[in-house]
Amino acid sequence: MTTYRVTAQRSDGWWAFSIPEIPGAHGQAKRLDQVPAEALDVIALMLDLEDVGGIEVIVDIELDASLEPLVTQAHEARQRLDATQREAQESLRLAAIELRERGLSMRDIGSVLNLSFQRVHQILDASRRAAS
Repeated sequence: MTTYRVTAQRSDGWWAFSIPEIPGAHGQAKRLDQVPAEALDVIALMLDLEDVGGIEVIVDIELDASLEPLVTQAHEARQRLDATQREAQESLRLAAIELRERGLSMRDIGSVLNLSFQRVHQILDASRRAAS
């Protein structure tokens, strides 16, 4: 697998990109998610390749420096949220298991945990499958 790093930055409503490892390899895409496919097309054209199946493209996004703190803050907040969600799911799982072992029905467990009985069933079922 050959990997090419592509640098992309906003330019007049487009994402302009270049592939530093290939001199003169530049292109543009309307949306950022289109950059990898467009870059593969440029790589194939510049290197006269028919098949790009063995090529991986990694896009490095270059943003205005004033945006970097905001993006970093958003990423960090998302990581904290993900960790909190994992912790909440584990707490719900343990509570549901304990409540079920004490004889509560799915509906009662749902009422206690403020969940639908269907969600309680999913949690307990997933826990049973993981234990098997």
